[in-house]
Order: sequence, then structure tokens, then C-alpha cells
Amino acid sequence: MEPETILDTDKLYRRLEKEDFDRKGLKSSAFSDPQKEPSVHLERLADFDSIKEVYSETIIGYAIFLTYTLRKHEFDAEHRPLSSDVSHSVILTLSQNGFTKGARKRLKKLVSQILNIDV
Repeated sequence: MEPETILDTDKLYRRLEKEDFDRKGLKSSAFSDPQKEPSVHLERLADFDSIKEVYSETIIGYAIFLTYTLRKHEFDAEHRPLSSDVSHSVILTLSQNGFTKGARKRLKKLVSQILNIDV
């Protein structure tokens, strides 16, 4: 599949697990990623039943981002489909410092909604 252009009107979903929360709520570490580009799902391409099935042991919900809001705050998104997940995308930071702890804290503030799911 060829990468899609991510539109300002698109929503992006980040999987959340129990360890992404503490007593105060969502932790900024929920947006850590080994490649320093947090993986998300492009809503219009996502098969949420399949995602839930693959991650049934750990997934408890999603952090939802509005692409327009990300772009207003030095972030962007890029669609990078995988053979196992056509909705796979990543959030990029446009900051010269890269995806630092401060960038993850800013990203946490841009979550438009947290969606809990029944597992």
C-alpha cells in the first residue's frame, strides 16, 4: 500500500496500556517509542477490532489526536503502512531538539480525548 497523505481533519489513535497511567492520570512516557517517533493509527484506515485482538493482553484504550492541533504545535504525522497494519503512522516532532522528554510532555497536553475500551 502506498502511504496516504494525512489530512488536517484526520484523527490519530495511540494505543494505551495500564502502565501508561499513574495516580495523576496519563503519563508523558506513554508517548515514548524506541524509534523516537510514537506509533499511531490513522483512524480512517484502522481496523480497531484487529488491533484490539492483536493487543488484547495489554491494550486498555486510545489517546486521540487531531492532526490539525498537532501541526499547530510543532508536530506532524506521517503514514507508514505495515503489511500487518495499513493504518500504522507515526508522530514526528519538528523541533530541532528531537523527541525529548519535553516534547512528550507537550504531546501529552495535545491529547484531545482518551477512549477506554472493553477488553
